[in-house]
Amino acid sequence: MSLKEELKNFIKNPRPYLKSGAKKTWEYIKRARVELIVLAAVFALDLITKGIIQATIKEGGSVEVIPNFLYFTYVLNSYAAFGTLFGLEELVGHGVIRRFLIVFTIFALIGFFYCMVRFRRERLFGRITFALIIAGTLGNFYDRLFTVSTRTGLHGVRDFIHFKYFGLDLPLIGTEFAIFNIADSALTVGVVMFAVFFFFMYKPPPPELAGPVYRPDWKPEECGDSGQGSEVRDQGLEVRDQGAGIRSQGAGDREQGFEDDLSQPVIVASLKNGECEIAGEE
Repeated sequence: MSLKEELKNFIKNPRPYLKSGAKKTWEYIKRARVELIVLAAVFALDLITKGIIQATIKEGGSVEVIPNFLYFTYVLNSYAAFGTLFGLEELVGHGVIRRFLIVFTIFALIGFFYCMVRFRRERLFGRITFALIIAGTLGNFYDRLFTVSTRTGLHGVRDFIHFKYFGLDLPLIGTEFAIFNIADSALTVGVVMFAVFFFFMYKPPPPELAGPVYRPDWKPEECGDSGQGSEVRDQGLEVRDQGAGIRSQGAGDREQGFEDDLSQPVIVASLKNGECEIAGEE
């Protein structure tokens, strides 16, 4: 089923999708150690470094780390990442911009986390990609909610990493780079990794088959009632219990290495709207 069809079905009846999504998310969280560790570590590092800078440098102040190259300059950024907003604050005001960024960030976090769960069977490289993007988004989202400038009274993001180009005035980029933070760095690295993952590593799943697809590894207890045979439909998918063997009903073909035992009940199961539907034995 395509994402467009899934979205239509979700709008019509969201309950089974939310129930199924919550279960998959919890199962994923229990075993997704690496990417969740990366997410938590980057988020914590971002908040800790911001807190240290805020406690040691006055807003607007700067400390030289490497002469003419690296400085810690504490500023509160009321705009988007790297201080960019393309002049929109002059048209609609800071309050509107802040509310827009908060709402946009919430939807972005939901989307990124959905992608991380959806691609949970992909390579670790891809999963870490979404972990970095989520961690960076969370770090700046926290500041946008709770950090207020002592100079302007506006909410904003704490930035402090400040690069200069050894006193050179370079074409198109000037004498220095925009002040940023760990969260901005995580977002940038995550976006670059996502581009590499999507264009060079990701392999889309094969198209769905028109006929039945057999799942001999299915276990009846996964679908609730294991005492009686149950029949559940999942877009034409038919699954038979391992003990009963596998039989192609339309053509009568038998999978090599399995024999049907017609004396035992055959359990057929699939899903309808994310829930099991019990229908009896065959």
